[in-house]
Amino acid sequence: MSELNSSSARIFASFVANEPDAAAQLFHRYLRRLCRLAQTRLSPRLAQRIDPEDVVMSAYRSFFVSAKAGRFWIQESGDLWALLTKITLRKLYRSAAHHSADLRSIQREVAFSETDDPQAWIISEQPSAADAVALADEVEAVLRSLPVQHRRILELRLQGELLNDIARDVGVSERSVRRMLTDLEQQLREKHGLPDRETIHIVESPLAIQTFEQSERLTRSPDERHFCPMRFEDLLLQRLIGKGGMGKVYRAVSRTTGQLVAVKFLHKSFQSKPAIVERFQDEAAIVQRLCHPSIVRVEGIGRTKAGVYFIVMELFDGRSLADEIAAQVPSISEAVTWIIQVGEAMQHAHQAGITHCDLKPANVLLTQTRNVVVTDFGLAQLTSDPTSPGASIAGTAAWMAPEQVDPVFGPISSRTDVYGLGALLYSLVTGQPPFAGSRAADVLACVVSQTPVAPAILRPQIPEELEYLCLECLSKNAAERPASADEFLKALRRLPIAK
Repeated sequence: MSELNSSSARIFASFVANEPDAAAQLFHRYLRRLCRLAQTRLSPRLAQRIDPEDVVMSAYRSFFVSAKAGRFWIQESGDLWALLTKITLRKLYRSAAHHSADLRSIQREVAFSETDDPQAWIISEQPSAADAVALADEVEAVLRSLPVQHRRILELRLQGELLNDIARDVGVSERSVRRMLTDLEQQLREKHGLPDRETIHIVESPLAIQTFEQSERLTRSPDERHFCPMRFEDLLLQRLIGKGGMGKVYRAVSRTTGQLVAVKFLHKSFQSKPAIVERFQDEAAIVQRLCHPSIVRVEGIGRTKAGVYFIVMELFDGRSLADEIAAQVPSISEAVTWIIQVGEAMQHAHQAGITHCDLKPANVLLTQTRNVVVTDFGLAQLTSDPTSPGASIAGTAAWMAPEQVDPVFGPISSRTDVYGLGALLYSLVTGQPPFAGSRAADVLACVVSQTPVAPAILRPQIPEELEYLCLECLSKNAAERPASADEFLKALRRLPIAK
């Protein structure tokens, strides 16, 4: 266990015994982490009215008073952190309920539905608070005039929810949600006198008014960006084989070589967003630097005549580990075999200065020979690149490392992928991710504040040594994880199950 947790019971005992500086140690030990936890649970609207530090200070006051009165006792590692988070979230929920009721009564800001649960307004992972504040000033008049259902749709979009999730919540079709947001987009254009060719990203991104200038990098051809250029006319698309938030993937045949390939298209709604196009192009460039049997091979990148970017990749007809787990949780020996192959792929990527940042079952494919191949380097970062963004949340919530949620937990590094290896191993041996929830922000709050259920509780056959390694990889403190994929592999291969 971490030094942070292992000494918490001792410090608490010192505080109860009135030893000097014990209270200060407890306070400073968890202050930043509790503030970050509270911040992850605040929606942008409530973040304008509730200061996370005020909430944490109130929680500490209650904790110190109750501890002195003998109402708490800490014995196990992690008990103190669990207690402080419980008190903090209780304070946060009460404050949110108060401010939500205040908003409804005086109608000074966005109107809330009377049936809304105040706690639902705490949760949000996107957009940033600054974006939401700027937007609120622009759309307030339009928002107040909306019917209740439309207002709910817009409120969920303000919280960064995806269109299909909004449709399920409201009980309408995704097309209806899209149509309503498109209508609102037009109202905003008219309100601000913007021509149609200006871009207001509402339908396909969290609400924010943005006008992009086409960057010089966007206008470069694949040749100028040192890619292997691909002509769309050389490809014969056969069928859709996958889709995600960034776009769709098709099985295709190269007319020139007759080779079967996978073609990944960037969604048309992202074509006018320079940052996303650059990320898409960088994915191709990053993977082209890698050559490993357990990493998908990229053939090249190109654009259709309509300007849609696509990447041509090696095709694997097998299903993903997510599909495999959904059908049947694999044997422990098979899980270890696969995680070793993924670890070897990450070891190769790290040696090339690349961190994957999105290891999860859906991004690992099974070949016909039951070996695995890592794909989707769309969130990968160059560890030598000092300009890599550190403050934005990027990844898949259930498998994200704490430092991907907030930089207070440290920088993105190869140990971020070590966490990913632990999360992937956890999923393979238990059949579920380390943390789960119906909303992404709930999961993110668990990632930064809770300890996953011990794998052996979910599957008693898991060897103790394997469980220990898995939980070590999932440590919130990156320094407590294995230092590299190489160290992870050495520890894993020493286990009897891996032989």
